[in-house]
Amino acid sequence: MVYNRSQPAARKRPSHRPKKLVVVAVLVSLAGIVAILELTNTTHWFHHKSAKFTPSPTANANTKGAGAVSQPGDGSSSSSNSSSQTTTGTSKDQQSGVDPNTPLQAPTGVFVSSHHVDPGSSMQSVCNTTSGAKCSISFTKDGVTKSLAAQTTDAGGSTYWPWQPKDIGLTPGSWTITATATLGSQTKTASDASPLEVSQ
Repeated sequence: MVYNRSQPAARKRPSHRPKKLVVVAVLVSLAGIVAILELTNTTHWFHHKSAKFTPSPTANANTKGAGAVSQPGDGSSSSSNSSSQTTTGTSKDQQSGVDPNTPLQAPTGVFVSSHHVDPGSSMQSVCNTTSGAKCSISFTKDGVTKSLAAQTTDAGGSTYWPWQPKDIGLTPGSWTITATATLGSQTKTASDASPLEVSQ
């Protein structure tokens, strides 16, 4: 008589496949997150931090992070006895289709960085108005007017001038300051409450 001994059933080894898949998925997700953080310069584990950009004091592609609309002015002057000089850049309304009937904002800003200067002082002037408008800043004393060359504001509505009083012919004395913005047939002006005092 032959007895049929049944072999004990072989134990199944527990499957580690689901755990491995979870670990792989987590690692891939972490790698993706790190890659995104590195590419957006949020972290700097695998590359050097880029130098921080500081906008230059002229209306250009980097002003306020906005697109450029004109070339910066050259700081040339004009007087009441001669024709004024303007920049050679194309106006924004021709370049990007700004509607000249867009309501023009009155100019604002720091029209002069200091009100008490000598002829060789380094100055900066800022004009904020409607994007694509032309802006100029003029100085008047005893019937004589000197101006910073008109510039077209950038897409953020600003334009900047680095300059020195001697460069535009400001002589010692008290000069009234007026900013003028134009867009199409519209013109708006604003005056600085304090005059520019140029010393000897």
